[in-house]
Amino acid sequence: MPRSLAWFNQRLEHTIFPTIAALFPEIVSGPSVLRAHSVAILKYNASHPRTDVHVDDGVLAMTLALSPRANYSGGGTFFEHMGADNLVEMEQGQCTFRPGSVRHGGNKVTAGERYILGAFLLISDRVEHVRRLNNQGREARNQGDLTQARRLFKWALKLNPKCATCLKNWAESIYGGAMGDSDGSVPPKLAEAAIDKLKRALDLLPQDSDAWYSLGVLLSDQGRKDEAVAAYTRSVTINADDHELCYNLAVLLGDKGDTAQEVLMLRKAIAAKPDFGCAWANLGVALASGGDMDAAEEPFRNAVSFEPTARNWVNLARLHAAKGQSALANDAMGKAKSL
Repeated sequence: MPRSLAWFNQRLEHTIFPTIAALFPEIVSGPSVLRAHSVAILKYNASHPRTDVHVDDGVLAMTLALSPRANYSGGGTFFEHMGADNLVEMEQGQCTFRPGSVRHGGNKVTAGERYILGAFLLISDRVEHVRRLNNQGREARNQGDLTQARRLFKWALKLNPKCATCLKNWAESIYGGAMGDSDGSVPPKLAEAAIDKLKRALDLLPQDSDAWYSLGVLLSDQGRKDEAVAAYTRSVTINADDHELCYNLAVLLGDKGDTAQEVLMLRKAIAAKPDFGCAWANLGVALASGGDMDAAEEPFRNAVSFEPTARNWVNLARLHAAKGQSALANDAMGKAKSL
């Protein structure tokens, strides 16, 4: 490790930092002011899913490919604003640099092993007031101090009205605290305030799948189902690998009577998370309700395998009964009653 650290520090000083300073002259006054404040070597293989789309905790960030491209299949980096199919792939020794606020994720490795070095970068002659206020606001929100969280996000936005992340976090600090209401819903006045923040964030970043998802959650909570379907659908077109997103959209489509699209979204949810018991259960119900009892059996069996609740066992029992399989129906109902 000492030799690796010495090599990395030398590459930072003589290659990486000068390159970054040349690429981002509007914020980096020169190579000497750059600091690598958080560095990690990451390993990916077929056991890992695609990483969620996220931003990095640094004004700038870098990814250095450590593995030869021939050592693995899949992989690469997905940048949300570039489209789901436009992956950035790197050969060993190649490096990408980006602002920390760029939304991205790691594409799934399907075979072999991929090693990368990731680093968050800071600048010694620049105080990042907005990032600090946003981080303090998130911490206050996580500690349950929602009033302080909203105050910090408001201060951050006074400094930078175009901070979409601040707007999203402010919205979450509004509706997140309201979810504890007696009926579990958000009071309309608070919901409208949060919706306004999310729409402002989407005006700044129209390809932000998380913001569209959060907007869908709020609109659905307020009974605005058609608008919620539109928001969820927009999110799915950007990021179809979010199992909760696909599931939520499927539920609303089912409520609207669009069984074909409901089934499609449930299958997408299951593809993203194969052990998603709720999605398997709903898929079974949708298929059985459409009269396809044979196709419904596998989903119901998977539902009790991944989520053995009384309700799922009852669904399987009813399916067996409808198919004239009395012994299997009685066995499944017995398991339901034992829970």
